[in-house]
Amino acid sequence: MANLGLIYYMFLQGLEVDFKPILQARKKVWSIATARILVPLPLGYLLHKTLTPNSRPLKATTYGPFFWGITLTTTNFAELARVLANAKLLHSDIGRTALSASVINDLISSVLLLITVAIISDGKLYTVLSTLTLIILCVYGLRPVLSWMVRNTSFFDEKYDMDSQICFIMGGVLLFGFISDAFGSHSILGAFMLGAILPKGELKTAITEKVKDFV
Repeated sequence: MANLGLIYYMFLQGLEVDFKPILQARKKVWSIATARILVPLPLGYLLHKTLTPNSRPLKATTYGPFFWGITLTTTNFAELARVLANAKLLHSDIGRTALSASVINDLISSVLLLITVAIISDGKLYTVLSTLTLIILCVYGLRPVLSWMVRNTSFFDEKYDMDSQICFIMGGVLLFGFISDAFGSHSILGAFMLGAILPKGELKTAITEKVKDFV
């Protein structure tokens, strides 16, 4: 049950990813996002090495420093957007810069997390290569197909019940999780990527409202 909750949590995290700010980002945004990766990553690594005894060669102590570092690089885009909105800075130049940098930052940290999980799994080279292949296939292959389906398939018209569409997508989350798990990676990879490539809009809002409390 905990793993099921984690799969849907990562799916919701993927829903927050918007590729548009990444593709349109300026050099200033990329420099800020890079700094937000390069500074916390080694800091988290050193903190784990300092605070955690390494008396036994366990996976938790071997790979724990990487997870600590990646955790500190994550900014949580949704919470940052809420803070900026409350401060009435969401549509200012500072707000747009911060949000764009946060999207890039969270996407990179998520990819680092997924690759680290893949490395921990057995069959490291095969797992890493299949993980990267799945990410590229989702972004450049499935994302345009899903956008076309939402625009042109009658199933996603307003005449259909929104709950049926949400159930269809929730089943797809488990399918994508199964595929990534079959590749030797963690099931959260497929769930996250499905959330990231889904078209944003009314359907995304409805999914978030329905699934958030369950997660």
